[in-house]
Amino acid sequence: MEASLLPSERIAELAKKVELVVVRRADPACEPLRKEFDARAAAWVIVLDPRGELLDSGAADGTGALKNKDSALAFPGVFADKLEAGLRRKESLQDLERRWAKEPKEEAGFEALASRLEELTSDARLRELCTKVADLPGLPAARRSGALLRGFIARSREYGALGTAEAQANFVQDGERLIVENAAHPRAPQAVQALFQGGYAGRFDVPGRCAAGLARLEAQAQGLADPAPLRERIKELSALREKEIETLQARRVAAKGNEASEAWYAAALGDAETTIRVFSKPPHDKSAYYQGLVQEAREKLQRPGEKPAKGEK
Repeated sequence: MEASLLPSERIAELAKKVELVVVRRADPACEPLRKEFDARAAAWVIVLDPRGELLDSGAADGTGALKNKDSALAFPGVFADKLEAGLRRKESLQDLERRWAKEPKEEAGFEALASRLEELTSDARLRELCTKVADLPGLPAARRSGALLRGFIARSREYGALGTAEAQANFVQDGERLIVENAAHPRAPQAVQALFQGGYAGRFDVPGRCAAGLARLEAQAQGLADPAPLRERIKELSALREKEIETLQARRVAAKGNEASEAWYAAALGDAETTIRVFSKPPHDKSAYYQGLVQEAREKLQRPGEKPAKGEK
């Protein structure tokens, strides 16, 4: 390892105990490694044991030390902390996978593997594991519900999983169904948060999208013998919606003078007129993303009884 990359006594000492390898972004080996370990940050740490099995994988700069010149001086220490934490692990990811494969219904083995995947932010692998567990014949209902909800939560974080309108629509449909079917489960509140963040937030007309979801959930609650757990989840989702509206409104006001930024918050609040006016002109008229917002705004104005809105509740 090139000493000039991380001038640190701790790194130098670590280099005497373990083999440190730096792969630069321009290296042909970099891209396959990024794909294999789902590396999403510019600097990524992969820690392997002597067998070549995975102990840790994650952002090298979890504290944000590299965000500015002054704090970057702390990065070698952050990097060393990450390496040392990984090296302290006694079991590799593959050890945990083998343990679970031998006894897939054993709760302790599943929990150990699922928790490690969460620590590694391996959301796609976690979702796949939860699907496999939920499909096991004879699994107790509560554990099946927990696996399904945990997999859904992982799906909300999975890189690229919600990259299309179809994927987002399916995510909302699946999430609402899971919350209705498992409203009393301890993981259901986390699933509500995942549904809001992955299904409603960060898009055109967050208040309207979420209100439509709330209406669908309420319709389901009316047909249940015991609607109390689902109504609790509805309250949680409604609270998230109200908080997000307040946040978007405040940020829209703070963005005054920056037309594009203000218009984005207007779009998120469902202000169709502003969305069309700002994002239909250059340079946004060449962007597929912004034209998608414009299209949604036009569709909103075409709906019967729809009035131009500016983030009304």
